[in-house]
Amino acid sequence: MKILLLLFITAAAALPKAAVGSVHYTTCYSGFNKGGSFQTFSDYVPDLGLYNFDNTISSATVTGIWFYYEDEDYNLASSGSVYWLHGFDYFSNFDNSYDDVFSSLRYGGSPDCLGCDTWTVYQGQYFTGSEFYGTTDSNFFGNLQGQVSAILLTGTSAWTFYDGPSYSGRSVCLYPNTVHDVSSSGEVLNLGIYPDVTQVGMYDNSIQSVRRGCWSDVVFKAPEVHAQGQAKNGAWGYFRPEAGQEHSAAGQGHPAAGHSRPAARPQKV
Repeated sequence: MKILLLLFITAAAALPKAAVGSVHYTTCYSGFNKGGSFQTFSDYVPDLGLYNFDNTISSATVTGIWFYYEDEDYNLASSGSVYWLHGFDYFSNFDNSYDDVFSSLRYGGSPDCLGCDTWTVYQGQYFTGSEFYGTTDSNFFGNLQGQVSAILLTGTSAWTFYDGPSYSGRSVCLYPNTVHDVSSSGEVLNLGIYPDVTQVGMYDNSIQSVRRGCWSDVVFKAPEVHAQGQAKNGAWGYFRPEAGQEHSAAGQGHPAAGHSRPAARPQKV
């Protein structure tokens, strides 16, 4: 049973997430190209040391969207780097600079449905720290009430976020973007990745409620998150929060591997 109160670090979610029957998984390997020892996870892991896999991951396969954190407890008490992979049975070697450095990991979205409309708010920028998850309107974010710094959307629905309780105050309507990972059977994974709420005109640590649909005059579509590697069925990249930057090397005109660029800003509609 997956409970989001792991070591009291992750906030209680609006809905429970059960690992049983989870559609998300990541298989992590100690060597490049799926070499060495491996572990498959379908649940949150706040401490990879419990599985003898701390500072060990060199490559991984995923279904869903997964975040890998440099420090324990999803970088709760640090500004460590965050690696991300999303897709359908998508494999990638990790960048040499991030080989054997990760200490915790978790997925985003619904445990039961990759295409379901969901929102998840995070305590720290770049999807770090505690989280609060839901699939319906909510005027309460538990321990994260007024403590939201990043937002992840799945599915196709728009969501309106407010800096006041009960859908009041300053607001912004957010849409998932056009990141479409497509499986071999045609299943589609839609994502809205907002690593910093200040990029959509909301103050950090201000959001207190969310409502399904677009109820604000301020409307944003999430940017395509620039990837270091990308294919039809998935992509990967990383954030380095201490530099406030997102790294990219995929496609013509992108910086070479190991170089940085500012995170793409959401597109205002």
